[in-house]
Amino acid sequence: ELIGSNVIQRRRLILLLGTIAIILGAVVATLLARNILSPIERLRTAAGRIGAGEFGETVTIETTDEIGALAETFNKMSIELKKREVEVRRSERLSAIGTTASAIAHEMKTPITSIKTYVDMLPLRFDDPEFRGKFSHTIEDQTTRLIKLIDDLLDFSRETRLHLSDLDLNLQLHMAIVVFRDLMVANRVKAMEDYRSERRIKGDPDKLEQVFFNLLKNGIEAQSEGGAMAIVTLDAGEEVLTVVADAGPGVEPDTRDTLFEPFVTTKSKGTGLGLAIVKKVVTAHGGEIELFSPLEEVEEDLLATIRTAFGDHWPGDQQGSCFVVRLPAIAESEN
Repeated sequence: ELIGSNVIQRRRLILLLGTIAIILGAVVATLLARNILSPIERLRTAAGRIGAGEFGETVTIETTDEIGALAETFNKMSIELKKREVEVRRSERLSAIGTTASAIAHEMKTPITSIKTYVDMLPLRFDDPEFRGKFSHTIEDQTTRLIKLIDDLLDFSRETRLHLSDLDLNLQLHMAIVVFRDLMVANRVKAMEDYRSERRIKGDPDKLEQVFFNLLKNGIEAQSEGGAMAIVTLDAGEEVLTVVADAGPGVEPDTRDTLFEPFVTTKSKGTGLGLAIVKKVVTAHGGEIELFSPLEEVEEDLLATIRTAFGDHWPGDQQGSCFVVRLPAIAESEN
């Protein structure tokens, strides 16, 4: 009987300790959820106010984690938008900012809603290791997505200031390809380089690097797996042409006509600002950029050059896409 009584007491003790542990776990999970949810709610509220046209709205989040970094970047964007609003009011173009604000609110809604959903579920599934793993991945992934969106918005909203120097476009392009070499290998995409121009241009190396990075990334991602890209330079009167062509399926006509506009994208996770920034930078250099898709739309002489660059990887006239960037060359008398 004594032994039985001890066993019962131990069971009760274990049950009591287990209950206490469950309660403590739930309390910790709830507090953790609140600590994460509170700044997310403040960010969502501030984003809503920006969407309503209240530019300059900032949030105070005193953490050094991803949420803190997101808040800092969000505040920068909000302040820049406020400055932009003043400029637009002066030039009587407030409607354009209103459209941009609505697009911003729309683009931010999905990742913030995703974060909030997982935070709301945290107290209920805190003891599930698989859920905690998904929780951490989602918070990091969606926060990174938001920061990328805000960084792109900052680039797009700021005035493009150029720091010009004499540039070798061939070298600029080759270095950009080197940066993307691993991504090309991973996607089994070959880069065919054919540099026919030796003329130099006046350009901002950092800004043009951003242009070429965007065009190369678009070309790689346009091909699901396996393909080729042709990167060509050639002279055209007083201009140097840079051609970035891919062997992908091409761009639909409806999208093609608006692809350089803000918030237009063919990607599931794209911000729709990459090509808008590209066009802004090229225009600031006194140049032009055009998209031809499919490749058969390129004028005959240029198409022949592109076909030669592709070699055995030529996809055929009726598919593929081609960005043509025209930049003023340095006059021969200046060399």
